[in-house]
Amino acid sequence: MALKKLDKVWERIGRLKERYPSIHQYYEITVTHDNKGTATDLTYKEIHGQKKTGKAGVYFLRTSLDTTHEKTLWTIYNALREIENTFRVLKTDIDLRPIFHKTDEASMAHLHLGLLAYWLVSTIRYQLKLKGINHQWREIVRIMNTQKRVTTTVQNKNGLPYKSDNAANHPMQLR
Repeated sequence: MALKKLDKVWERIGRLKERYPSIHQYYEITVTHDNKGTATDLTYKEIHGQKKTGKAGVYFLRTSLDTTHEKTLWTIYNALREIENTFRVLKTDIDLRPIFHKTDEASMAHLHLGLLAYWLVSTIRYQLKLKGINHQWREIVRIMNTQKRVTTTVQNKNGLPYKSDNAANHPMQLR
């Protein structure tokens, strides 16, 4: 059911303006209503001629790399962003933060555990990309949490083992 009470509509618009303070100033919002406090229509239009300030939708990358190829810089930037995002998720998943170590050995163990975890994630993501699966790590973990695997071993009449391996049928299986 759509929101119709006029005061609630304006309240929702106010929340959106609060959430997006850098962009709402470029739009004019009009709410038409009957005189009974019910909104009947909502329209918006871009305010032309208003000078846009800020950098909405534009990336400025500063680097010390000696290259002028935009595509190379953008690829490196995205790789770094993906690494940082994966570390952020991993540190939460394997409870690596916040840790305040008292010795250098504990700090190095913490660092090595984080790098080992990232290496494992990177390997898994590489194998999935070879199969055309390009999910973020958080989505991969969500999907893996839904997987079930049952292995049953029984002996036949001759005493030989029979193994049944029933994995959940999911498109992200690695076999």
